[in-house]
Amino acid sequence: KRRATTKKSQKSRLCPPKTHILLTAASPGKAQIRREVSKLGVPLEPNHRADEIRQILETSSRFVDMTHADVQRHIVTPAVESTEAWCIAAHRTPVINCETLSGQAMIDEFMSALEISEGTPANPPYANVNKSVERRKRFCEKHANGSARIIAACPQFSATHDRLTRVTQT
Repeated sequence: KRRATTKKSQKSRLCPPKTHILLTAASPGKAQIRREVSKLGVPLEPNHRADEIRQILETSSRFVDMTHADVQRHIVTPAVESTEAWCIAAHRTPVINCETLSGQAMIDEFMSALEISEGTPANPPYANVNKSVERRKRFCEKHANGSARIIAACPQFSATHDRLTRVTQT
């Protein structure tokens, strides 16, 4: 039986604003990651924040306990603000560094891209992000050919792409 959660208990389980980490239910050390992320405090420049998040993920994944070969099989990918930045980059021309978007600017850019992609005129400002699985899937299928723009506009995505390319070539 599920218990209703209050807004206060929901808020206590969330990461601080502008610090989002994608975790699965099986992620090791979820509580540790949340504690470490909360220590980051004031949002940092995106590349610096990505380095901090990467370090936290590597620590909580116990990279120090792994062999070098096992560590090489893992690619840690910090989505600094959110993966919506990558969607914006796939859709948007001209290219901007989408990993610097946050808050209302991120919401408006993402929802505008999503609606334009669906043939609906953009109508910002938006109250929140409507990112249902089906909507996201349609968007990704339609803009998969925009991956070169994501690499150009999102340094963290580009770094992940480079690491994946190296891994697949070995």
